[in-house]
Amino acid sequence: MSPRKPPAFRLQRSLPIKQRIVREAPLQAAVCHALTLEIAPPAHVSPQHALWFALDLAAYGERMPYTHIRRGCVSGLSDLWFLWSGRCAVIELKAEDGLLGERQQEICAAFALAGVPYGVACSLDDVLRQLDAWGFPRAHKIEAQPMRKHAVAA
Repeated sequence: MSPRKPPAFRLQRSLPIKQRIVREAPLQAAVCHALTLEIAPPAHVSPQHALWFALDLAAYGERMPYTHIRRGCVSGLSDLWFLWSGRCAVIELKAEDGLLGERQQEICAAFALAGVPYGVACSLDDVLRQLDAWGFPRAHKIEAQPMRKHAVAA
């Protein structure tokens, strides 16, 4: 019995490579790791007297259980919170194709009325640029890359 002959090589048309979109959970894990290097561990005061922490109530979506509502938990709160020099700012992390939900839009408007800076970020670079724009003190061990231009479909 002779060995099987390999199939003939066929040149296939190359398909466009689609960039993978990073979902929110791995994005948040990566951002939190970087913030630990840049500032301090979550809820620990940095040498510049600043702190940050993350909230994750996303598993409930728009439907918070009554037991949580009774204790003051609300849906739509932002993912990352930053406190420094008597100031507070928040960032909502979204996948590149993500949109703010209805409740998140209401929370965003409430923060705006209260004078709390609110940002939406799709990457670590977005988070770092936003923190720098707000004047949040960080170590600058990681430098934010310039904002990339998104391709526009013709």
